[in-house]
Amino acid sequence: KAVVSTQSGHYGRGQGATFDSQYVQALQYTIHSQTNELPVCPDAADLISQGYGGKRFAYPDKKRFGYSAFYMDTSSGSGFGQPLSSTGSCLISFEIQPIVECTSKQCEVIGDDSSIWMSIHKPDSDTRTIREFFPAGEIEYTKSNPTPVTNYVSRCQVCESQYPWMAVHSFTNEIPACPKNMYGAGVRFNSYVLWEGYSIVMARDRGGGVGQDLASPGSCLKYFSPIMTVKCVPSGTLGRPNCHFQSPDAKAVFIRNSAATWSDRIGPIEQGQQTMSQDWYISRCSVCLLEVQM
Repeated sequence: KAVVSTQSGHYGRGQGATFDSQYVQALQYTIHSQTNELPVCPDAADLISQGYGGKRFAYPDKKRFGYSAFYMDTSSGSGFGQPLSSTGSCLISFEIQPIVECTSKQCEVIGDDSSIWMSIHKPDSDTRTIREFFPAGEIEYTKSNPTPVTNYVSRCQVCESQYPWMAVHSFTNEIPACPKNMYGAGVRFNSYVLWEGYSIVMARDRGGGVGQDLASPGSCLKYFSPIMTVKCVPSGTLGRPNCHFQSPDAKAVFIRNSAATWSDRIGPIEQGQQTMSQDWYISRCSVCLLEVQM
């Protein structure tokens, strides 16, 4: 979240607050399409206008777009990740290894450094298994022909909002409602659903991953996929830059549907043969916009 104007602590419509006003805080969030197409920022102006007789507010919503990044790892183990709702998780260009590690002696990129990106999801209408959907093995990456890799990397958009967003999780397979309007202590808010999805805690591969703040929009992804990472390395066994979409080290951690007991499982399933029917085991979630008025 980035505060770009804080001359007043007021949210909402107090004293005519818009993005051109001194009375507003601008908040930035990243959304991920889980496809190779750019996502569209939620039109919060349309949502709010429904509650105010068609009145619209100024929403210059798109700030930056790019590729969905999970985690960057070096051979020394000094990796780092970005929460999916942060602007840092949306990189404007795709690189096999976007970082370089420096010490007091030198800076270098080593062949077994890696970057982990969000892969696209397999559409429900696609009857292929995950093994059949994603490319097999190490897929060579070249800047002159990046599409064999980038066609399978999720795109993202940084959105700007006049009001805060938050995720709520049901811990069941039912989609939760957004918080109800609250009155008291001089504060009132309306809530609006921006999207519904599945509750994710972490996705990782090889050396690391990054956990999600469960109150943040990044913990609620629109689409479920048992595998959602792409691991890329500068050399690997190919000796050339490449990416792996079916890494045996890939893991995704979700909030469990509380109706599923600790002993329940689907499988074991041969790698790549997972189906979307596993989504019953996953908690559902909603991302809500809170229109706060003082």
